[in-house]
Amino acid sequence: MKETLLFSVLLLNLFLTGCATSVIRVGNDVVLNGAGVFGINAERDFFADITLPDSLIRRWEGETNGNLGFNSVVTTGKLVFLSDLSGRIYCFNKITGKRIGYLRYKGSIECAPVIKKNLLIFPLVKLNNGETNLIIYDFAKGSELYKIDVRGKVISYPLIDEQYIYLLTTGGSVVKISLNGEVEWRRDLKFRNTSNLFRLKNSIYFGDDTGKIIRLNYATGELINEIKISDSPVGNLSIKENIIYTSDDAGICYAIKDDEVLWKYNSGSRIAMYPASDNSNIYFGTLSGDIFALQKGNGTLLWKANHGGVISAAPLVLNSQLIVPNLDRKVLFLEKQSGRLIKQMNFEGRVRHTPAVDSINIYFGYDNYLLGAYAIR
Repeated sequence: MKETLLFSVLLLNLFLTGCATSVIRVGNDVVLNGAGVFGINAERDFFADITLPDSLIRRWEGETNGNLGFNSVVTTGKLVFLSDLSGRIYCFNKITGKRIGYLRYKGSIECAPVIKKNLLIFPLVKLNNGETNLIIYDFAKGSELYKIDVRGKVISYPLIDEQYIYLLTTGGSVVKISLNGEVEWRRDLKFRNTSNLFRLKNSIYFGDDTGKIIRLNYATGELINEIKISDSPVGNLSIKENIIYTSDDAGICYAIKDDEVLWKYNSGSRIAMYPASDNSNIYFGTLSGDIFALQKGNGTLLWKANHGGVISAAPLVLNSQLIVPNLDRKVLFLEKQSGRLIKQMNFEGRVRHTPAVDSINIYFGYDNYLLGAYAIR
């Protein structure tokens, strides 16, 4: 009898643990500022006007449940948000590292969430059928506001303005949804892609698998233009001063303005990351481990460096340094003007995240489901 009772208690504990509350609630008294997006800003230039101290001391380490994917954390106020491929989003206090809460869904979250004031917005790819739910969650109140069905798989970051959310499916459909959860329109263009959406003036742009840049009307979604730049898939677009920067699977980096290619540079190896930039230069790495700095105006090579490893995540660009993660379990700190290796940090797992930075920490996400926060102030 005692053994049966003990076994029943153990089963109950396992059940309760497995059904732990899935909630993030920070309260209305928490000061929230601005919006948090992958790439630091909507242009996805990965630039922060920050100078790091000579040494970094780990402030805290956070643990997740699943692999982190090739994205990053997003922050707002005192909060840090992190998604993983097992369908979870975690919220940490950026100062203490205390886990404030988490959301758990059946499916996969393949990109970083977007923060708009008190809203957490992200696409959830459902299991088996490749369909997607757009989740709009109020993390001040701790409640899900909307779950919108979207036909197709969404793995790229939502594009958000003051009133609307824009999603791109891998099959080439663009969906416009209001912040109130209403679908405004859907354009089924059938341009297969692994690209992201971004806005330039009154147009939406994305790349496709046949080497084109697709341009749509921002308000209506009508097709404006198809710009053929390559015979290989094009994706991972960023923008700076009205110039689009992108790359193709053949290893060519492009600068595009007014639907014309300004310049292109052949790196000689596949580029699988977003190009990053500051006011003067473009920076990117390749799967063969080469890292490049090009002049933005004409694509002239400034320097090329190879410090080992596979470069697949975008670098973080600071005032004087380039912070480059690689899959050789390292983060490289390079002198921005020369590519010279200043130092490196070694980790226990592959560093899959693009480093992120805010006013007090720099963040590194790596395999074994870990996030490290290192104090910069």
